[in-house]
Amino acid sequence: MSVETVSELRVYRAETMREALRLVREELGPKALIVRTETLWTKRWFGKARIAGVEVFAQAGERSLDEDERPQIVRFPEGPAAARQVPAKPAPPTPAPELSAPPRPAVAASSPTKAVVPTPVESRNAAAEREARKTLRQALARAEFPEGAIEEELDRLFAAASAEERTQAATLLPILARRFAEALRVERGALPMPGGSLRIALVGATGVGKTTTAAKLAARYSLDNGLRVGLVGVDTYRMGAVDQLEEYAKLLEVPLCIATSAAEMQRAMRQLSDCDVILVDTAGRSPLDARSVGELAGVLDAGEVDHVWIAASASTHAGAFATAIEKLSPLAPTGLVLTKLDEQIACGHLWPALSTIDLPTFYLADGQRVPEDLAPADAKRIARALIGAPARNGRAKSEKAMDDRANRSTSPSIENGSDTFLKNAA
Repeated sequence: MSVETVSELRVYRAETMREALRLVREELGPKALIVRTETLWTKRWFGKARIAGVEVFAQAGERSLDEDERPQIVRFPEGPAAARQVPAKPAPPTPAPELSAPPRPAVAASSPTKAVVPTPVESRNAAAEREARKTLRQALARAEFPEGAIEEELDRLFAAASAEERTQAATLLPILARRFAEALRVERGALPMPGGSLRIALVGATGVGKTTTAAKLAARYSLDNGLRVGLVGVDTYRMGAVDQLEEYAKLLEVPLCIATSAAEMQRAMRQLSDCDVILVDTAGRSPLDARSVGELAGVLDAGEVDHVWIAASASTHAGAFATAIEKLSPLAPTGLVLTKLDEQIACGHLWPALSTIDLPTFYLADGQRVPEDLAPADAKRIARALIGAPARNGRAKSEKAMDDRANRSTSPSIENGSDTFLKNAA
């Protein structure tokens, strides 16, 4: 609320006419003379005009401010075209001045309020912004983002972008990927404490690639980090699972133990006590089978594992992905390994789960080659995969060492999945 004085004429501004008239009464009394009223409008970007308040021009007078003397507010529909002049009650004729009193100053007629009309530049920007949003919406739909998530993310993106950025889809898409990367939780691998050991169990549904991932991790820790690695196989339910793990252990030249119970798990850990890293490949069962999950929890507890990583396939349906993580919570998971990224053109369907679960991603796997197709998690790479621009893992120094061992070994080569059991690896 405010009051200005122009000669004897006073201008009262308020949010409502009732409030403005109250100010007039308080200062000029009930016989104040209302000269003119105006409605104040504000303009919103690509929106509608709205009433911001009123102005009342008044001066001390002889006429009472009765109900029938109050100026009437004419309301128009909201919108730019609605910002018209509000008809004001015409000012009463100025009484003839007395000889002893100076004449009252004339009050200039109010100028009409101009209608809010978008400029040509504003119209072009609005059209460009709509086109950019349409382009991004189509891109996210192709990347398999859920429809609700698309609109939510675009609203956030456009709200934070500048006026120029909002008109350029090519500029907005990298900004969106950067926002995704900043929101993701990642941990770049795990190493044992000096003088200690690290025990990691891989869990998950059947067919997500746990055994292959265990072999890749064993190669990384052994060849890249120079650590002593041991393998423990718990998957005695799937035909050929132990044979596959044995082939990997022979090729990597690392010890392997098989455990089917809590007692056998304790014995296996004792046998591998001189290893720096022990990797446990568990049985692939349905996360919905609460009994099997409970049994596995008992075996892992007996092994006193430090990390429980959920191997989750990028090709898993969004609902099944989130459900698997929830149902495996009795195992006290500490992180994720995203597998089979090479089987998905885009992974937008995983964004709702990845953005809400309280688990970091440790590794990314995008193929069956051991160990090349495994790399520490990278938030930018995950973000690119989400929007449909995946990149393969880089070549590690362990690849040459694996080639040398494969050439010396009598076991089938695991390069490029040449052996039949590798073609069908989980």
